[in-house]
Amino acid sequence: MKVAETQIAQALFTLQEALGERPEGMVVRLGCSFGAYMQWLRGERMPSADWFIKILRLCPDEETRRNFWVDNDVSLNNTPAVEPPKKKESFRVRPQLKFPKPRRKS
Repeated sequence: MKVAETQIAQALFTLQEALGERPEGMVVRLGCSFGAYMQWLRGERMPSADWFIKILRLCPDEETRRNFWVDNDVSLNNTPAVEPPKKKESFRVRPQLKFPKPRRKS
């Protein structure tokens, strides 16, 4: 467990307490998987930048946000979501096979 992961885990736990939530409630608020949230909470993994922004948006006050080392003058309300890279379009047509439905025996 690295120092940064431990500090993020502690800040996340503090946020959870400030919101009066259990881990299940935080998962619902964030929209992440339970396993991922528990790994963040135990300090086993770091949330990605997208998840980190969602976590910061849940901070109820400046003190809670400071636990994540974010300046109070940073606005997260109009932060654009990061779009995944576009996939190349495939112009190859794949044949669709249709199988006849089996007939019922009478």
